[in-house]
Amino acid sequence: FFGGGFGGRSSTRQRRGNDIRYDVNLSLEDAVFGKKMEIKLDKNDVCDVCHGSGAEPGTKTTTCPTCGGSGEIRSAQGFFSVRRTCSRCHGSGSIVTTPCKNCKGTGTIRKPKTISVNIPKGIDDNTQLRVSREGEAVAGGVPGDLYLYINVLPHRYFIRDGIDLITEVGINIVQATLGTDIVIETLDKKKVKIKIPAGTNSGTIFKIKGGGATNLNRGARGDLLVIVNIDVNKKLSAEEKRLYGELKKVIPSNDEPELRKPNKSVW
Repeated sequence: FFGGGFGGRSSTRQRRGNDIRYDVNLSLEDAVFGKKMEIKLDKNDVCDVCHGSGAEPGTKTTTCPTCGGSGEIRSAQGFFSVRRTCSRCHGSGSIVTTPCKNCKGTGTIRKPKTISVNIPKGIDDNTQLRVSREGEAVAGGVPGDLYLYINVLPHRYFIRDGIDLITEVGINIVQATLGTDIVIETLDKKKVKIKIPAGTNSGTIFKIKGGGATNLNRGARGDLLVIVNIDVNKKLSAEEKRLYGELKKVIPSNDEPELRKPNKSVW
């Protein structure tokens, strides 16, 4: 359905319709897990009355006198033979003597069409999907293709890095110092427990295996990377200030901290 050609042309005179571009906005969930959707287009399609011939039903077409029915005009230029599409029959090789009343002899009419499309799991932003032969129709030829241009909308909590997803959570200083268990919700609405060990520093990354996006080619899922940051409460109650004051008395002062090389970003 996606990718792959429609094969070689059956003859040199077969024409091809124009391609159509259609922009699709997807949520991150639809891009990761796939979606079946309907695309509504207004495009040239084969005439229902003459079935693309351009001739009124019951009448016949005649052989084009200019190209002799070949659909091409050949001319010699020195040692070369040049072929070009016949300008009179436009490559069809035949002439319509009694045009179809429905399509005025064009063989196509403008009409709406709904196309069912399966968005594959793991599709990424700025990706193109080709739906073969769902472009503009052309009389005496094959339709063009429909190209879907994928735009994945930003998510409130997750960003994507290849097949991995990245999110961030905040814990307080007590949880980071003493350790704790936290529960987060993944993109597919699963509740996952993460054990935060005592002494966890801000910026520590925890990996949830298989919680990422699907690999478009292999089907395997990436991971969910959870960055833990320590949130400092700027509005302390009187009791909290008292307790922090007591804690300050037993923690050594460090007014000249040692410089450290920053950790490389995960993305």
